[in-house]
Amino acid sequence: MDVSGFRIGELSVEMTVLLLAVILGMLHVLGQSLSGYLDRGTKWALGLRDDAPPLSITAARIERASTNFKENFPIFIALMLIVEITGKSNGITQAMAVTWLGARTLYYPIYALGSKLRPYIYTVSVFAVFTILFQLFTN
Repeated sequence: MDVSGFRIGELSVEMTVLLLAVILGMLHVLGQSLSGYLDRGTKWALGLRDDAPPLSITAARIERASTNFKENFPIFIALMLIVEITGKSNGITQAMAVTWLGARTLYYPIYALGSKLRPYIYTVSVFAVFTILFQLFTN
């Protein structure tokens, strides 16, 4: 899978994916915030939030998806920076970066909707990370 044209301006494929992943991360933050606000109301949103009422099942899924992204994103950031700094970019690291972004983009709505595909989509993103990591040791 040739993704060498997947670029924004002069950015490399990996840096393009990283930039788009930052935008995805912001969407996670906004989605989690909005779903919490819609479930808990203005009084809670503007208050100290010491006693949070329970979330609806969808808002709770959105919160868990966002937490999962925040746990996994730093690892991906580190890998993309290492690939960029060391000049170890190749077709595999590029394809796996795009694959990771696609899987993480799908993961959010699939989790929110309660689809049974969630663990498989997550596994694709983990596979992409391990493949990039392996490339750093073999490239």
